[in-house]
Amino acid sequence: MIAQLKTRSAPALERGLAVLELVVKSNGGLTLRELSQALQLPRSSTHRLLVTLERHGYLMRNARTGRYMFALKLFDLANAALRVTELRDRAFPLLRNLMEKTHLTVHMATLEQSSRC
Repeated sequence: MIAQLKTRSAPALERGLAVLELVVKSNGGLTLRELSQALQLPRSSTHRLLVTLERHGYLMRNARTGRYMFALKLFDLANAALRVTELRDRAFPLLRNLMEKTHLTVHMATLEQSSRC
C-alpha cells in the first residue's frame, strides 16, 4: 500500500472520475455550472472533461435541460465486469431456481467495501 501512495496519480483522470462520481450521486443529472462548482474547477476545464466523457460515450447531455447523465457505455462496462466474475456464474442456477419457484423477478447484488468510507 505504501508503494501505491508514492506513485503519483493522473490529475486529469482523477477529475474525470470525480465527474462520474458526482453524476452517479445526482438524481437527474447535473449541469456544467453545478459540476464546475462542486469540483471547484473553472467552467472551461469542467466543460472539457464533460465533452471528453460525452464523446467517449460515458455521459450524455440532455439538450432540453443541459444536464449531464450517464450514457449506456457505463452500463456496458458494468455488465462486462459482471460477466467475468465467477460469482455470477455460480449464483445463476440458484437464482433461476428461486425465480421459477416464486414466479418473481430475481436480482443479485454484491456489496463492495470502499476505502473511502
